Amino acid sequence: MLRGPWRDGLVALTLVSRFVLRQMFTSMRTRGFDVRADVGGVRYALLAIVFCHLWSGAFVAVKVGLVSSPPLFLMASRFLIAGAVLLAWAWLTGRPLPASRGQWGGIVLLGLLNNAIYLGLTAIALRDVSAGMGAILASTNPLMLAVVAPWFLGERLTGRKVAGLLLAFGGVVWVMSSRVGPDNRLAAMALLVLSITFLVAGTIVFKRLRPEQDLVVLNAG
Repeated sequence: MLRGPWRDGLVALTLVSRFVLRQMFTSMRTRGFDVRADVGGVRYALLAIVFCHLWSGAFVAVKVGLVSSPPLFLMASRFLIAGAVLLAWAWLTGRPLPASRGQWGGIVLLGLLNNAIYLGLTAIALRDVSAGMGAILASTNPLMLAVVAPWFLGERLTGRKVAGLLLAFGGVVWVMSSRVGPDNRLAAMALLVLSITFLVAGTIVFKRLRPEQDLVVLNAG
C-alpha cells in the first residue's frame, strides 16, 4: 500500500488528470464537436475508457486525499494545478485569451458552477459518503439535466424519456435507502445531490452562453 508522498502524489495525479479530461470532453460535447469523428473510433474508445476510469477513480482518490487534507484545500490545490497546466499549454501553443470583461465573466461563472461549488460541496460530502455512493449520486447529473432541459434549453421530453427517468431515479433512491448508515450518512448524500444541481446549472449556462473561447483557455479558467 502506498504511503506518504507517494500516495499523495498518486492522488494529485489522478485528480488533475481527471479534471483536465472531464473539462475537455464536456466542453467539446456541449459545443457540438464530434470527438469520435475527429480522433477516430479506436482512439475515441480508448480515451472514453481512460476518462471513465479517471472519473470513477477520482472519488476514491478524493477519499484517500481527505485522510490528510481538508476538503476545500484539496479541491483548490487540484484546480490551481490543473488550471496552471492548461494555461501553460495555451500560452505555449499561442491560443488567444479572452479579450473582454464579459468573456472573463462568463468563464468565472462557469468555473464557480462547474468546479468550485460543485466539487467543493462534493468533497465536503465525501467525508461521510463512500466513494461508490458518491459516484452513483454524481451519475444523476444527466438525469437532472433531462428533467429541466425542456424549460431551460427547449429540449423535448417524450414519454419514453419520462419512463426512463422515473426508472433511473427509482434505482438511485433504492440504492440510497439501502445503504444509509455510518459510511453513508443521509445528510451527506443530500449535500452531494445539492452539489450536482450546481453542475446541472453550469451545463445550462454553458449551453445558453455558447462561449467562443478556445477550449483549452476556457477550461483553464
